[in-house]
Amino acid sequence: MPIRILPEDVANKIAAGEVVERPASAVKELIENALDAEADAVRVELTEGGKRRIIVRDNGCGMAPEDAVLAVRRHATSKLAAAKDLERISTLGFRGEALPSIASVSKFELLTRPAGAMEGTRVVVEGGKQLEASPVGCAPGTRVSVSNLFYNVPARLKFLKTDKTELNRSSAHLQWAALSRPDVRFTLLHNGRELIDAPQCAERIERIQTLYGKQFVERLIPFTKTFDRFEIECYIGDPNLTKPNRAHQLFFLNGRPIRDKTVSAAVGRALQETTPKGRYPVAFLFMTLPPSEVDVNVHPAKSEARFKEERALFRNIVQAIAQGIGSRAYIPVVDTSASSESSAPSGGFSRTGRRSDQESAFRSGGGFSRPSRSVYRSANRRAEPVFEAAAAFENSADNEQVELLGMPEIELVGVLYNTYILAADERNMYMIDQHVASERVHYERIMTQMQTGKAQSQGLLKPVVAELSASQASAFEGSQEWLAQFGIEAEAFGGRAVSIQAIPSMLDPSQAAQMCRDLLDALDEEIQPERSWEALQEKAAATVACHSAVRAGDALPEEAVKQLLKDLSACKLPFNCPHGRPVVIQMPRSEIETRFQRR
Repeated sequence: MPIRILPEDVANKIAAGEVVERPASAVKELIENALDAEADAVRVELTEGGKRRIIVRDNGCGMAPEDAVLAVRRHATSKLAAAKDLERISTLGFRGEALPSIASVSKFELLTRPAGAMEGTRVVVEGGKQLEASPVGCAPGTRVSVSNLFYNVPARLKFLKTDKTELNRSSAHLQWAALSRPDVRFTLLHNGRELIDAPQCAERIERIQTLYGKQFVERLIPFTKTFDRFEIECYIGDPNLTKPNRAHQLFFLNGRPIRDKTVSAAVGRALQETTPKGRYPVAFLFMTLPPSEVDVNVHPAKSEARFKEERALFRNIVQAIAQGIGSRAYIPVVDTSASSESSAPSGGFSRTGRRSDQESAFRSGGGFSRPSRSVYRSANRRAEPVFEAAAAFENSADNEQVELLGMPEIELVGVLYNTYILAADERNMYMIDQHVASERVHYERIMTQMQTGKAQSQGLLKPVVAELSASQASAFEGSQEWLAQFGIEAEAFGGRAVSIQAIPSMLDPSQAAQMCRDLLDALDEEIQPERSWEALQEKAAATVACHSAVRAGDALPEEAVKQLLKDLSACKLPFNCPHGRPVVIQMPRSEIETRFQRR
């Protein structure tokens, strides 16, 4: 086919399609224009999801008549003067660049006036053709009206979704802008009805509460970390505030919402130990970098970025989040009551060592005395007893306190099903999974040993022979030194078998063969050039910890139970195992009383 030059109107429509995909795209661009114009109030009005009309008003600096006319011409901008300016972009957009794209696929009207001017300017464009530019009386700032979007591009128009879907897309862009700029008031109306009114506020946490609610905010962990040329402000959901997808993972770079695989991977890495499998943590990240360190022009809508030092960014985010959540203590609360106003929300969390709202509402003399050690007993029956304990438990004094996560007045009650350690104070009962607790203790012990050299090992009097699969045998070649970091000494034994001569000191020899195979599976599956070696080490340490931990169903003597709780209390992150399962669950006294209709 011959090469031809496209007509200008066709070229404009194609170019517009790169920037304006739907009403939400126009809303995003117009909001960013308003913020670049230093507005502190932005009002968005939509009709029929924005398909019929979009109006965006701001009280920014406005434009002079000559600037207003230039703003609707292609390649006009107030943000750039030379090519080198692309290397240090500090604004959200190029004010004049988005307007002609929008105007080429709609019926467009611009009203604008600088604060000190006596009159404003009205510019009317239809389908990319300027019809009018005249003086007009209007309020200071800028008002842009976009009607009948894609009226002249039916191929694009027919792919628009329902009014509700298009409204939700536009609402998301407004909320992202509101999160980025708490100093600006944002208002959203749809078909004349106000949906969002986010007033100016001093703190970002106030803006998050306005948009997502008080209960949501109460389950966020806020913190800020500063690195060399990089600052990150984080709001991370506690381990029970998770979602089935990444919709509540929002990333902002220099005030601009972005999508970025590196940032998303860093968040997942940092929170992998506190997030249940198949769920995604809530994470709001506000990052600040010098404009010269990032390229925001890799996507037409500027929704993606390219970083000069991507690996350093990844490490900084992981470190910041890990340190931030490690400083907070949360325990899942069991709450099945649907009607009790004093109970915590289902799946909610209560901060360790602090009285939550429902705890302050206990009735006096509710008949709930301190737990008695007399519940430690053996049942003389053939079926497995519900409460099981060694003889040492029966000889202990009543009301003996134990150490549990730094909480005062905690008393050991018993062990349920030889798996769940029960402890209580006057306000709550705590259930600790002995296997998960032991796994956390061993995991942190292994990681500490690796940081100082390698994990401690014990030699075996009789080597254990492990048969490997083809992929495991392939992974084993050249991996002996790596396995030795975890206390495993092994060598080839002919065919696809290996002889294990030493194992981690905390591991039972019967677990040696399976643990070796699991480690080699992890090595075969996870070692990829783009993955961090530290991530693989953490996964391997979790494998070793799982195999060496106390098992569910193991009968532990009292001293072993108390030592486990003491070791757990000394952990850096004692509330989840390395795979994200909870270690401790809390049941408030108020919940127990509600279940027995004592409240």
